[in-house]
Amino acid sequence: NIIQEMFTFEYQNKIVWGASARILKQIQSALKS
Repeated sequence: NIIQEMFTFEYQNKIVWGASARILKQIQSALKS
């Protein structure tokens, strides 16, 4: 479940998965801090 959460999430009504999701999550967390 944790792995799926890491690699799959919704971004602007589009399901992003795999490496793209991981990259976007890193960008997102970088923008928050």
